[in-house]
Amino acid sequence: MWSRYYNLFYTKRGKLQVNISQQLGEYGSFYLSGSQQTYWHTDQQDRLLQFGYNTQIKDLSLGISWNYSKSRGQPDADQVFALNFSLPLNLLLPRSNDSYTRKKNYAWMTSNTSIDNEGHTTQNLGLTETLLDDGNLSYSVQQGYNSEGKTANGSASMDYKGAFADARVGYNYSDNGSQQQLNYALSGSLVAHSQGITLGQSLGETN
Repeated sequence: MWSRYYNLFYTKRGKLQVNISQQLGEYGSFYLSGSQQTYWHTDQQDRLLQFGYNTQIKDLSLGISWNYSKSRGQPDADQVFALNFSLPLNLLLPRSNDSYTRKKNYAWMTSNTSIDNEGHTTQNLGLTETLLDDGNLSYSVQQGYNSEGKTANGSASMDYKGAFADARVGYNYSDNGSQQQLNYALSGSLVAHSQGITLGQSLGETN
């Protein structure tokens, strides 16, 4: 008899889920989603609620979000609020600075910050830019920090697309410098033929 017994305690009973998203034209967009999971023989539930809003103000991209989650048996809910934005650095310069505002490519700054209900924060800052008139040179710098574990991480990279080869160099670190990595790559092609040798970009697939 016991071998045929099936324990319904904490077995999923029913789930309610709602998802709403709406475009607001020039004012951006928002989304709202929520779910509630119930179980047999208990009043405990799993609850999840998410809200987000994104908008574009000229060249400034802005996003905010809020997440709420509480699992059965969990005494307190987890909540996380996040703020993200990206903008070209020329927006921070006075309009009279024509030497920079006339540039074809701008440096872009990105920021991602979140804080939970216990006051722990996670921050990530980034800077990217494309250089040279043909846009063949670019770089990226990222820096992050987590207050809960008091850990930092970051990366820097530079890419160059030349007429004869592509080159990339990058550096990564984490855990306050205890882990570091340097990587680099060089790619191109060398074709030998009856008239000599031709250097060029990496060869793609051909039919």
